[in-house]
Amino acid sequence: MPYLYAMAAISIGHAVALCGVEISDATTFGHILSILGWVFILVCPVLAGKTANNAAKSAGP
Repeated sequence: MPYLYAMAAISIGHAVALCGVEISDATTFGHILSILGWVFILVCPVLAGKTANNAAKSAGP
């Protein structure tokens, strides 16, 4: 569950950052931050899935 909260917070922050980059006529630094936001958004579901899979395996049959 913490990964899902983190993913929601990162997604909201990323949306705000993208608006800021678009409004401010972004430089290369702004584009790099935008790409890093997408990477974080993609990493969080992978970590959440991995954690859920481990929890399911430890619960047993």
